[in-house]
Amino acid sequence: MFLLLLFVFLSISDVYAQSLSYDFGYRDLEKTTGEFSLSFGQLNFSKEWKDRAYYQLELMERNEKYGIAVSLGWANVNSETFIKNFINYRESIDFVPIELNGKRFFNLNTFELGIGVGVSMNYLSYNLDKIDLNKNVESKNRMLFGFQGMIEFKMLFPTSYGRNAFAGIEGKYQWVDRANTFFENKNLSNYRIILKLGGIF
Repeated sequence: MFLLLLFVFLSISDVYAQSLSYDFGYRDLEKTTGEFSLSFGQLNFSKEWKDRAYYQLELMERNEKYGIAVSLGWANVNSETFIKNFINYRESIDFVPIELNGKRFFNLNTFELGIGVGVSMNYLSYNLDKIDLNKNVESKNRMLFGFQGMIEFKMLFPTSYGRNAFAGIEGKYQWVDRANTFFENKNLSNYRIILKLGGIF
């Protein structure tokens, strides 16, 4: 399922890269370029779940002031084994945000500040398995609507092609629909702090 979501994500980003054409009303802006980044960090839910490792892939079409980005993230919200009625169970919950974000950039010489907002569709997958029998007991999937706000700070590094490599940090808060597909109603709104590594090409 994750590979299918990755294929859909790459297809969507390719459509944006080929079809979007905008100048935002600024005649002196540089030609639009692309940006690519891989990120990792921490996703923090409410007290209902512990903090989890979070990974993100982001592709963006941008110029020196504005950008529009598609991102795909993943976090294993819960993965644990337990015994009930002498039977060993394994429970796994995956959270996969698929986001469309608009960003505004402020250039500070070798640094760049960015702020943005966006909307998201968030895939939630729940699986409960009997370990001894290697049998799936329950599988439930939900697609939940969300929207988010973010701020990022990047340090730009010169390369032989110009300043197109960067390392940065991003903070984001996301409001997500509550999920009531398993056990009880859960709050999935979260905030994230992630490290970003990538380049502008």
